[in-house]
Amino acid sequence: MFLNNLLRSFAFRLSLWYALIFALSTAVLLALVYYLVGIAFQRKDQEVILAQLKEYATVYQAGGAGALRARATQENPPADDKSYYVNLNSPQVSLDGFEVVPNGWGGFDMQPAFHKV
Repeated sequence: MFLNNLLRSFAFRLSLWYALIFALSTAVLLALVYYLVGIAFQRKDQEVILAQLKEYATVYQAGGAGALRARATQENPPADDKSYYVNLNSPQVSLDGFEVVPNGWGGFDMQPAFHKV
């Protein structure tokens, strides 16, 4: 009897609606924050990669493929977590498969992707 009266009371129904609205608004807010943080990380990663690309382009323009190979090999030590995959393809210059693959990438092979007919 008491439970039945409690479920029918206006205060209980109002509290239930408040809890439901609070839970939904919290879920929406968390989803929005997750999305915005993801975008911020993606933009930061793109900025870092583009800065590294510009630096490699400057090295290539100044010293050619040999200088770029030396720089990329020097900057990508075997056990570095912040290594970059470097692959240079040019129709004008024979580079003989110039690429620097960080050790942590194990077995990464770009050749099949470029030689498909």
